[in-house]
Amino acid sequence: MTPVAAAEKIKGEAYRLHQGETGVTASTDAEVEYTLRYDFAAIWKYQVPVNTELFIRPEDHLSMYIENDEAAPAEWRDDQFVRAAIWNPELTKMDIIHEGRYVETKETSDRNKMGHFSKIDAPYRVKPGDWIYLYGKSPFTIYTIDVSDSYFILECLRARPTMFE
Repeated sequence: MTPVAAAEKIKGEAYRLHQGETGVTASTDAEVEYTLRYDFAAIWKYQVPVNTELFIRPEDHLSMYIENDEAAPAEWRDDQFVRAAIWNPELTKMDIIHEGRYVETKETSDRNKMGHFSKIDAPYRVKPGDWIYLYGKSPFTIYTIDVSDSYFILECLRARPTMFE
């Protein structure tokens, strides 16, 4: 984890990363379903571009809507699991910034009910080249996902080198 130095004052802009953003890659349904019932499966990933840094603060919000790919599509059950993690550029070190039940992150419109980053207590600096991965795990009865009908919103602060004081 790279903390914000005490002398640095972040002068950034509010930013909402979502599945439609340039650079966000969605896994295929088959890629996710192979892993989903046994472990956390990567649903979306995003590599922070050059000359951009993201700061995920404890007060920021995360929401994920995940739909299954059954004969009668429906939203995931509340007892499924989700995870948000930051990987270094080489994909050799991971920090988990949120992990919990799906019910904690499924709200997309009421900010008071949206998920919070449960594993951090200070702003988390996501540097250029770092990866943001959003995962799902379904160890119970729904072992499928329809990635094309699923979506997420990750609130954070976006800063560029010219935005530091």
